[in-house]
Amino acid sequence: MDTNATLSKRRLRFRFRLIILLSLALAAAGSFAAVNSFHGAKTPVRTASPHRKHSQPLAVQQTTPVEWAATFGPISSTSGTLEAHNWSGHIFTGPTFTAVSGQWVVPTVQPSATGAYSATWIGVDGVNNTSLIQAGTAQDTLNGTTTYDDWYEILPANETLITSVAPGDHIQASISEGSPGTWTIAITDITSGQSFSQAFAYNGPGASAEWIEESPTVNGQPSDLANFGTAQFTGMAWAGSNPGSVVDTTVDMNDAGGNVMASSGVIANNSFTITG
Repeated sequence: MDTNATLSKRRLRFRFRLIILLSLALAAAGSFAAVNSFHGAKTPVRTASPHRKHSQPLAVQQTTPVEWAATFGPISSTSGTLEAHNWSGHIFTGPTFTAVSGQWVVPTVQPSATGAYSATWIGVDGVNNTSLIQAGTAQDTLNGTTTYDDWYEILPANETLITSVAPGDHIQASISEGSPGTWTIAITDITSGQSFSQAFAYNGPGASAEWIEESPTVNGQPSDLANFGTAQFTGMAWAGSNPGSVVDTTVDMNDAGGNVMASSGVIANNSFTITG
């Protein structure tokens, strides 16, 4: 009997078992990390592609002809309405906001051969400052196909996709400050039962709260707005200091020629509709 050969076989079996045990341990650790923040059967957090970014509202200068402001500007409104290049919805200002929440049904976008994008979201900040924390759904089309995802974003980073959703799904989202500098983003697909909740470091001033339909920046460039039909926000809620000081600004999305791409209705019973 070859003793050296036997020892070599034993070492190989030991190494093989060790590799299996290490693989199982790593798999278990990865599963725990995902389940800790994501509940459901679909794909957990992943990287966005193409790289979408959700920026401040690009304000319109009311000149002749209409020109876009060269930089992000503060709200400049008449009769409580702001015209913007990339946002439509409602902006609340006045208090220092510590939470925002809302619900919506994922809009159905019409397929297009060329890329077109839309995002439905709630957020805090981003109007009169460069901070922004937000969560929502993306409804995109390219090469005749459509994709739907939920996501979160904290500027200056790009959005992070969470998982796939379906048109017609009922979404509930909230963003809240648990302690100074720590905010929790939570988004639930009520239709599928999937949910995501995670705490993040965020130090924005809490100067505004938003419920928005957006034409996002894609790969560093403004995008064409997808034909989303309508988007309705319901169950709008917020928390913060001095609630009597809220100023509600309606935002309509216009193109460079002044044509309306998406308009926002008035709020009634904590709900409103955006029409594309």
